[in-house]
Amino acid sequence: MEKEEAGDFRDLDLPKDHVPGSLHQLEGIVEVLEQYRTTMGPSREEILFIEGNEHYRDLIHRVLVYKGYDVETMTDDQQAYAYCLDCRPRMVLIDLDLPRKAGWQLLKKIQQKCDPMPVIALTSRDDATIHQEACSAGFVDVVTKPFVPAQLMSTIRKHWKNTKKQT
Repeated sequence: MEKEEAGDFRDLDLPKDHVPGSLHQLEGIVEVLEQYRTTMGPSREEILFIEGNEHYRDLIHRVLVYKGYDVETMTDDQQAYAYCLDCRPRMVLIDLDLPRKAGWQLLKKIQQKCDPMPVIALTSRDDATIHQEACSAGFVDVVTKPFVPAQLMSTIRKHWKNTKKQT
């Protein structure tokens, strides 16, 4: 006697439109998954991350992807601004240590021309002044490098709840 494998539906007497794997059922599953994805968590290319330091760029990208976020990573503020206009990410992380104060200038451009979205600052300067200046300028939060990944994730989750996917 041939051993049945788990998930073998040959012996079930179901009408053709109820056979697992039918197009109708697959469409239903896709619809449910899409609803879950849009209401419960991150979806495609939701976070734009601009970082000048290759080490931090790689580390943060890996952490965010591991946690289920899709991330677009860039080093250039002009390219990042164009991306914000075209793709409207749900959240932006900006390195304040970019040359020519590009992180600060990028925030101003985003505030002027893009839909509202939380923008979190990353900086290696650990002093109260930079944190106060960043929040006064419009950053929703500041994370100081080096950091523990759990600290970054906590900050992102705190502000993620108040975001909506732009369509």
